[in-house]
Amino acid sequence: MSAQQANRYSDRPGARPGYSPTATGAYPAEPRRGRRGAGAGTVALAALVAALLGGAGGAGIVYGLIEPTGEQATVRQSTEVRTIASDGAVNWAAVAEEVRPSVVAIESMTDTAGSTGSGVIIDGEGRIITNHHVIAGARQILVTLSNGTIIEADVVGSDASTDIAVLQLRSVPDGLSPANLGTSDNLVVGEPVVAIGNPLGLSSTVTTGIISALDRPVVTREDSSADAVVTNAIQIDAAINPGNSGGPLFNAAGEVIGINSSIASLSNADGGTAGSIGLGFAIPIDLANRVAVDLMDDGSVDHAFIGVTTTSEVVSVDGSNQVAARVVEVSPNSPASQFGLQPGDAILSINGDRLASNTALTGFVRQYAPGETVVLEIARNGDVSEIELVLGRRG
Repeated sequence: MSAQQANRYSDRPGARPGYSPTATGAYPAEPRRGRRGAGAGTVALAALVAALLGGAGGAGIVYGLIEPTGEQATVRQSTEVRTIASDGAVNWAAVAEEVRPSVVAIESMTDTAGSTGSGVIIDGEGRIITNHHVIAGARQILVTLSNGTIIEADVVGSDASTDIAVLQLRSVPDGLSPANLGTSDNLVVGEPVVAIGNPLGLSSTVTTGIISALDRPVVTREDSSADAVVTNAIQIDAAINPGNSGGPLFNAAGEVIGINSSIASLSNADGGTAGSIGLGFAIPIDLANRVAVDLMDDGSVDHAFIGVTTTSEVVSVDGSNQVAARVVEVSPNSPASQFGLQPGDAILSINGDRLASNTALTGFVRQYAPGETVVLEIARNGDVSEIELVLGRRG
């Protein structure tokens, strides 16, 4: 298979991306005593990133962060957290004290296996955002609050395409502490962040770091039969490990800016994972919150699409080389067909966001809702132009 074939991807339903040969391994997390591993959460990185990781001497693998064992969301307004010390450094102790009560540990049990993950309380009614892969197929879900209280929860809705799920506590205790949801729209590389979760069953674990990159195209897959999840993720160097899945990523103001979901790691000789190597990925909160609101309102999520099959390719634009999503096929009766995209077009950007790969195009489209208008910059026969396109609804 050529590199071009390996990177071919379609935003149509049912299409699956190819993976770099260095990122095809699938390693389940270590099962706890007496239970079979859930097998969920083993995933592969977008081809460009995987190739870089593979150069480190082992397969660059991205892992979902579960630990195997066996009404519209509202933003809470609270008193200001004193996060900046007199010397200008972030006061992480103050941030952790303020936000830790909003973080929960989640134990999910199927008929044959169990796993643990994390979540974040988003309102006073006991609703929680977590990852789909944390609770997929669960017959029982137990949520442990920061004070040790254990409460059963039900699934309000779950969306495999974005790996986001919403839970509802069966009983809502007094004094519940929902998180403040921030925005992922104005993040910058180098910004300090803190991840709080339940890695390896160690609840309320706090780790700090910075944003290493933004809009990093990450492709994840729950298992070999599942559809791929494509996210233009927040990349962080804060240590996150199995069990952090679904937990919040906070900024220095104590606002949730992402939902931790996966890591890149190296495989051990025995086929296991080496754990955190400073390459973690979080779903941007703007995407997670939009999906959560749809799940709470309707129980399902409508996803936008363009209707093209593309492949990553380097094209020459105005004398310089640039990565683009080359259109291989246009679906009949799709937005792409309606608004004039043609096979051979090279898509350079969407709403001003440059593409690092064809997978990045899918990740950007996923951030929008059906019916929204986007502007595609394309190169066609040596000329660069813009096409305004209304995104369709996936059938």
